Amino acid sequence: MKKFLSFILIFILSSSFYESKAQSSTTTKNSTARKEVKMKKDGTPDMRYKENKSNKKAPAQHLKKDGTPDKRYKENKK
Repeated sequence: MKKFLSFILIFILSSSFYESKAQSSTTTKNSTARKEVKMKKDGTPDMRYKENKSNKKAPAQHLKKDGTPDKRYKENKK
């Protein structure tokens, strides 16, 4: 009985170790596949670098609380 319980314990520990290794290997593959983006300490892209400036999205729109564009601003009057 002791041998059986020890076998079960070893099996559970080894399977959890294998799962953590598999997760870490997939995250390293994903991080190397994408373009290197330099970030600030707060997690936002650092706009001092050229590769971050090219990823800049459309200019920000001013929105009302209900989500519609605020027509007081020039970019929303179009």
